[in-house]
Amino acid sequence: MAIEQISSGIMDMIPFVFITMLLYQIIHDNTRISLKFNHQSPHANIALSSFLGGFPGCAGIMIILKQYASGQLPPACLIAALTATMGDAAFVLLSLEPATYCLIIATNILAGILVGILVSHRHRLATQPSRYCQELSDECCHKHFSKAYCLYWYTSMSLATTLALAEYFNQAASPFWFNLIAWLTIVAILWPTAMNALNRNNHSHGQQSQVIASCNFLLKWILFGYVLLAFFHGAIVSNIHQLLDKQLMWLPLVTGIIGTIPSCGPQIIVASLYSEHLIPLAAQLSNSISTNGDAFFPIFAVAPQAAILSTIYGFIIACLIGYACFLFV
Repeated sequence: MAIEQISSGIMDMIPFVFITMLLYQIIHDNTRISLKFNHQSPHANIALSSFLGGFPGCAGIMIILKQYASGQLPPACLIAALTATMGDAAFVLLSLEPATYCLIIATNILAGILVGILVSHRHRLATQPSRYCQELSDECCHKHFSKAYCLYWYTSMSLATTLALAEYFNQAASPFWFNLIAWLTIVAILWPTAMNALNRNNHSHGQQSQVIASCNFLLKWILFGYVLLAFFHGAIVSNIHQLLDKQLMWLPLVTGIIGTIPSCGPQIIVASLYSEHLIPLAAQLSNSISTNGDAFFPIFAVAPQAAILSTIYGFIIACLIGYACFLFV
């Protein structure tokens, strides 16, 4: 049962992560489109930054980080994007609860705009040197893999995406092939980590390496969340039901605190719990708004004050909106 849960969960996520990251990289590598920020309208810049921060994963934030690194954006825009992001947990809700995802991400973007404007009026933050920022932001997906591994990875991901999409259109494959492709893909995701542990690094160059690194990073966290849910599902469900019965009012606060953890793993678990209808919308909203995701680490390295302010203001706004939803919706 646990193995089937893991297979099904990861197969639900693969099409969204793989297609999103592939398209993002193709657009990034093959166009010369540059975002035009209006330096005469700081509020418009904050709104655009918050909108980009709302993109699934950390792709939008990396765009803002590069603009900030080159001195084109103030720290308030970075804070707005960091507040708006849901990180990798967005892929869970996008695939399983798309309507709810749209509602939550719209709320996140509005919260990001509010926090960005508030910070821009109340705080004067210095801009960090652009050279260090640029080097750090460029390093996020700078990974290398062998051609054989790239071929295996793309083949397994393509097959997994095809089977998963077929499931959506009620053209399900046999359980044997479904589970086989799922676990071949899991091996592809975890293989670089295993090789790094054995000090065997593969090398290649080009677009494939960046797409693979991005997808593997996201899918490893998603896989971790599903493994945890699969093996501790009984205990988690039991404890959640007890909390719902006795301490329901604390859930938005608890999930808001979890959101301040600078990592996507705990947030993926919260999103998975919501998709299983184990926690209410108010708790998911609180977690989504307070989440900084993995983008917190590079931003903290280059702009620690901005990262800390984003965490503090994001948590306050998250609790206010979470409890407003809890009390009135």
